[in-house]
Amino acid sequence: MKKTVTINVAGLVFNIEEDGYNRLKLYLDEIRKLLAGEEGVNEIIEDIEARIAEIFLGQLNESKQVITEGNVHEVIQIMGEPTDYSVPDPDAEEESQNKENATQPNTERISKRLYRDDENGVIGGVSSGLGHYFDIDPVIIRIIFILMVILGGSGILVYIILWIVIPEAKTTAQKLEMRGQPATLDNIKEFVSGFTKEAKGGATRAASSIKQSVHKGRSVVKSILLLFAKILGIAFIAGGIIFLVGSLIFFFGDFELINFTSENMDNNLKTIFSALYPSGTSNWAFWSLLFVILLPILAIVSVGIKLLFNYKGKIKFPFIGGLIAWIIAIVILGYTGLQLGLDFKSEFNIEEEIENTEMDSTQVLYLTTNYSEDYSYLLEGALVPDEHNFIHIGKEEIEMGMPFIEIIHDTVLTNFSVAVKKRSNGKTPKAAMENTRAIKYQPNYFSDSLVLPITYSFPKSSKLRAQVVTVEIRVPTGKSVVIPDMPFDMRFEISSGKDHFYHEPEAGERWTATKEGFILSE
Repeated sequence: MKKTVTINVAGLVFNIEEDGYNRLKLYLDEIRKLLAGEEGVNEIIEDIEARIAEIFLGQLNESKQVITEGNVHEVIQIMGEPTDYSVPDPDAEEESQNKENATQPNTERISKRLYRDDENGVIGGVSSGLGHYFDIDPVIIRIIFILMVILGGSGILVYIILWIVIPEAKTTAQKLEMRGQPATLDNIKEFVSGFTKEAKGGATRAASSIKQSVHKGRSVVKSILLLFAKILGIAFIAGGIIFLVGSLIFFFGDFELINFTSENMDNNLKTIFSALYPSGTSNWAFWSLLFVILLPILAIVSVGIKLLFNYKGKIKFPFIGGLIAWIIAIVILGYTGLQLGLDFKSEFNIEEEIENTEMDSTQVLYLTTNYSEDYSYLLEGALVPDEHNFIHIGKEEIEMGMPFIEIIHDTVLTNFSVAVKKRSNGKTPKAAMENTRAIKYQPNYFSDSLVLPITYSFPKSSKLRAQVVTVEIRVPTGKSVVIPDMPFDMRFEISSGKDHFYHEPEAGERWTATKEGFILSE
């Protein structure tokens, strides 16, 4: 239990702990002693008390109604100890100035220190601090950071690093040092007086008035920069909205640009994620990717609004919250991506021979497909129309195409030989084997024809794990293969010994195996 007293500071009544009161009284007495003999000392003390009252008000809330000794200590840190400021001896100063004027013009240069100017900052005060240090408008620094984000993405990382390593200008001495001004009595009086005038006018940032005086002679340049900032703001808002709408359509749209799902399923990215990512991670991957893309877009739109409407409010806490959410989303996306990558670690291949003794006497093998109008959706949904690679995701199965057809000249065989090669990936060799064995694809002989299904399928639980089917047709010397009539081009590779070439066959072409290799027969 501590004793409290009631005090009046700049016309405002505060309850303060007795220890805090004694410390505050001692602080003000020291300032009065330091300013003794100065012109307008009472007005200066009133200005200082007004600034102290303003800080006190910011320290109080509904659950805290008493000023503590710690609060007083915080005020003194912000205002600066009286001993931090030097009061030059008038005689010595005059003598020094006369000597300097006799030798050269007054070119006193004060060494600046780099601080973050949080009071004038938009987020963390980095740009404002750099502006003071290099004596340029902070708007230019902010534009550079924004361009770094857009062009290379390094702007955010650089800003965070500078935010961490550059200290904040808290005390009055540090704020003067940040501007390259010596911590003399005249400067502290001017600084505090500037704070008070801003407070009385309804503003809480005294540094804005100082900045206006510093940049008074640069009004033309400032106007040009403001105009450029507004143009840039319009570009950021327009571009951000376009990318935002496009991203939402890409993530949630059901507009059938790529028809990779069945009629009773949503045709959007979430569906393909469910077929690709391991069970339990697809939703995490989907939403984390959405956040990774959308949060920078929202940040660009927010910056555009600030530039266009000259919004002075701080976005420090929303920015920090968004940055934390963005980093978490990246971590989740990386984790789910790692899990997905591990599911492709192992590979398994199997080869199944298609036997048919009735083909022993056949000289010409006619290739055909099971294509019908029922498969028209596959052509509409081709991901790569020229090659007709397509994915059709159903409730229970995933259907893919086309299988790859290899036609090989075999000088050892005397009859046609057909084999189906299947391959898939998995997290372990066993999982890869199970995924491969789950692939369904079965060519069928019919008289002197070989019917090639245009799709192969596997259970949806197997996920998309680079499943591939290749049909290998070995042709003995002297026998021929006839290319089927199709409404699309299947993928063929025709090879003879060391010679391999891909071919986009035309319907009815007849390829005959000779001792010199395959020839196109009439």
